[in-house]
Amino acid sequence: MKSAVRHILRCAFVMLPFPILFALLLDHPLAASFRTESGATLHAWASKSFLNAFPFLALALLAATVFVWQWTGRQLSQVAGPPARLLRATRPLLFLPLVTIGGYLSPWIGLTAAGLILPYGCALIAAWMLENLLGDSVATAGTGRNTRLFTWSILVYGIFIFAIGLHYAETIGQEAGDEAHYLIQLESLVTEGNLELSTEMQATIQEHGHAALARSHIIENAEGKLYSYHSSGLPLLAWPFGYFGTAGRQLILAIIAALAVAGCRTACLAAEAPPRAAAVVIWTLAFSYIWAMYSTRFLPEILGCSLLAWGCWALAAQRERRWSATIVAALCCGFLPHAHVRWAPASLVIATFFGFEGLFMKGEKLAPKLARLFTFAAIYAAFGLTLLHLHATFYSGAQAYEYDKVLLSYPRAMWGMFMDRRGLLGLLPALLWFVVALPFCVTLGRRAALRAMEATAILAAVLLTNCTTTAALVGACIPGRYLLTAVPALLPPAALVLSRCGRPARVWLYFLASMPVLFFAYVGSRITESPEAFFRVPEKLRSHIGFHTYWEPLASYLQNVGPASIAFASAFVALLMLFTALLFMWRRQPRLVGALATAVLAAALACGFRSDRLMNGNADTRLFLLTQTTPWKHYVAEGNDPNPEIFQTLIGEPPARSSPALVLSDRAKAADDSANFISIQTIPPNDWDGRNIRWQTIRPNQIRHNFDGHFAFRVVGRVNRGTARFAIRQGAVTLDEDLVLGEGPFDFTWLVRTRKHLGHTNTILTLEDGAGEVTILYYQLAPYSPHMPASGFTFPPTTQLRDLTGKVFHTVENIFP
Repeated sequence: MKSAVRHILRCAFVMLPFPILFALLLDHPLAASFRTESGATLHAWASKSFLNAFPFLALALLAATVFVWQWTGRQLSQVAGPPARLLRATRPLLFLPLVTIGGYLSPWIGLTAAGLILPYGCALIAAWMLENLLGDSVATAGTGRNTRLFTWSILVYGIFIFAIGLHYAETIGQEAGDEAHYLIQLESLVTEGNLELSTEMQATIQEHGHAALARSHIIENAEGKLYSYHSSGLPLLAWPFGYFGTAGRQLILAIIAALAVAGCRTACLAAEAPPRAAAVVIWTLAFSYIWAMYSTRFLPEILGCSLLAWGCWALAAQRERRWSATIVAALCCGFLPHAHVRWAPASLVIATFFGFEGLFMKGEKLAPKLARLFTFAAIYAAFGLTLLHLHATFYSGAQAYEYDKVLLSYPRAMWGMFMDRRGLLGLLPALLWFVVALPFCVTLGRRAALRAMEATAILAAVLLTNCTTTAALVGACIPGRYLLTAVPALLPPAALVLSRCGRPARVWLYFLASMPVLFFAYVGSRITESPEAFFRVPEKLRSHIGFHTYWEPLASYLQNVGPASIAFASAFVALLMLFTALLFMWRRQPRLVGALATAVLAAALACGFRSDRLMNGNADTRLFLLTQTTPWKHYVAEGNDPNPEIFQTLIGEPPARSSPALVLSDRAKAADDSANFISIQTIPPNDWDGRNIRWQTIRPNQIRHNFDGHFAFRVVGRVNRGTARFAIRQGAVTLDEDLVLGEGPFDFTWLVRTRKHLGHTNTILTLEDGAGEVTILYYQLAPYSPHMPASGFTFPPTTQLRDLTGKVFHTVENIFP
């Protein structure tokens, strides 16, 4: 016994440094590579000596990993019991440091290939561990212990959603996307006890007029009353909780999220899926980015998922629990259109299946059967008539939406749910596995086939009615929400297929399902800004070093991309579906199917790389991340130039302009002046110290460097007459206002150090005494590090440098100590 404990402790002690090293390297990367706006590749390293020693260090880490892997394997093979099994299952964590430094290989294997290693390597390690932990046990039947454990896990999950919901409400606000349209209904219910919004909109109408109603998604009916055209189901459910403010709202959202997960599990078990297989598909969905984030927001998506999940349970449980299933089905189907009217088709599908299955179900006498189904129909009809009455009252007999103009107005959005970057597949890759599993579920028996038919019908109804408009691919929201509600219906067939498929198909599912979970764990913990970060999901991931070259082979219908990109992205998704189908057939002829699957996967990746190149090949890979304060002190630009010029290398040649970027003059604008001509007399005095000075911005957009870092800003032009003064400010801090230039050409570059939390940076100029004229031919903004000159980088020989990086500003305390 003591020997076994020693083996386990020894292995745990030896394995622990590897995930710790991974975390350190993830937060403090020692190297990174970027694609610049000019198309060049720039490599940043902690030092030149580290670059030279890296191949040897990488080989040493690889050797150490292999040695520890083999040593721990031998040690743990001598020990039995749960702790030893857990350590054996988690041994793939040893490879995490290797995955982290995989991104450093860009100089040898290319930027795109190196960018794949960290995000997809982590997902592969997670899949490996899941397979080690579960193996063939996903097919085993459950026990009472499984039920008790799940009950406690649901409680913990609800507390978790409540806690992170409060956190996000404080950090990113409480009105993300359409939340404001539901919150205003809740406010009206709490303060006035109704959904009429005249009082809540009074101040807005007084300030902006009635045009503000359309922007606020509000309709004025024939009686002059104001109602939101967003469905009122969620505000009505949250009404009792609304009196308790933010905590009350987050509590009802947490309850809904917990009930949604519970509904998914009961639906899977009612379909006779093994508990462990059900747990895999349920919990990976529950902790995915899109599900967990929507669970914390005052939006109806997870409410719809919860109602649909319990409706699916009622379909599967009708034979064993007739009256319970009847009441649950009636309530869920009835309330689904109240939660959102676009879910009425899914509600009708569930109701239709429930009625026909109940009618032809054997083992129940006709009289009680008809009484039960009549009760279902009566409750369902009551909900429907109530909805029609509310719409007639709210909208004076009109419709909340112009359904005839919306339905099937953009059919390609259905495929966009899988191929488009604003679809669901990009955020929930396991959707691909779930969909392909449906036809294979049909082969698993009569009841499994019925569950697959129900899921297919619900999926088709949601695709045909919800996902045939451009709205499905746009909006201030997390992408894919229009199809998310159908996902719970896919879980019972997926769990059934998971319990019957072979290891390759299982690992493939674990790989796909772990990506959004890891994404939520990493990105979700770092969202501390505005609600926009909540929506821009891949963009948010790319704002972190190591993931800044995140590979996204999907295209976009609405971004005016070429047909070739859409074709390659579509082929990529279709081939992955075929690859998944082949994995389901692995057990029949492993060698033949394995060879075919490998060829199909290679073809899919080739199409994905081609699509990614067409979509992203000319875009920089978060180049300005290298301006942040980092440990990098050595920079290398690919090419033969030993002294690359910073602006030309990083952002390309100066822009070719038919007219100057800006003309600031004391005269009035003439008819033949350029669109960028500004008369200083049209600018009101706007000096920060109250001086009679009229400042004009040089770069129209602020330089959004609200972090510790550096950048270079070059201005080229001519003072035609008089004297011009230039200044640069970060937030309320003036970095430089001493640059005064007389008549003649000028070319200067500010080297600027910014500080976190001071705000964005503005570049401005004025005419001394309000007289004269200055022309800005062009300006250039480039990332910069004080270590670049030591690496051989140069500035244009014509430009005058104004180095502000070492300047100390004195306020109440030194801003730059």
